[in-house]
Amino acid sequence: MAEMEKLIAEEESASAAEHEALVEASQAGDGGLIASLSKSAHDRAERIDALYEELDGFTRRYEDLSTQFDVELAALGGEGAA
Repeated sequence: MAEMEKLIAEEESASAAEHEALVEASQAGDGGLIASLSKSAHDRAERIDALYEELDGFTRRYEDLSTQFDVELAALGGEGAA
C-alpha cells in the first residue's frame, strides 16, 4: 500500500506541474501546447482516479483481514489490536 501511496503522490505532483504548464501555455496563447497538455492532464487524472480506486480496494481487504485476524486471535484467548 505504501508503494501505491507513493505512486499517487508522484502522479499528483506531476499533475500540478502539468496544470502550471497549461496555465502558462494558455497565457502564451499556444493552442497546440494547450491541446497536448489538456489531453495529458485528462489522462493523468484518470490514472490517479484508478490508483485511488485500487488503493481503496487494498485498504478494504487489509481491514477485513485485520478484523478477521483479531476475531481469530480473541477466540484463541489472545488480545487483538482492534
